[in-house]
Amino acid sequence: MSCSPLSQTIKAVEDADAARLVNLQYENITYALYHASRLAVPYIPINSLHHFWSDHLDELKSKSVFWYSLWKDNSCPRSGTLHLIKCQASLRYKQAIRRIDQEYMKQAVMHNAATQNSC
Repeated sequence: MSCSPLSQTIKAVEDADAARLVNLQYENITYALYHASRLAVPYIPINSLHHFWSDHLDELKSKSVFWYSLWKDNSCPRSGTLHLIKCQASLRYKQAIRRIDQEYMKQAVMHNAATQNSC
């Protein structure tokens, strides 16, 4: 038993309508999930997550932020004791991050070389 052309057309239209409804629901769910995540999940810049972070770096960062705030509250002097302390605190913090990151990279290279040689 074959379907008439009219019933085939009606079935095709119903299938197309159903597909549009499914796509619309999918878009609505995706939109709702995206906006819920933007409200509920904190955004953390990718560069802020350091695998080697330590309490020592926390302390250096706190000092750097403290001296920067004090420097800024005093109209950002371009010279003098406050300027010097702020620059030194910032430099110590940046150098510590760089040094620890370089040490971590050396360890990773040595580990990779050791695992490749053991195979």
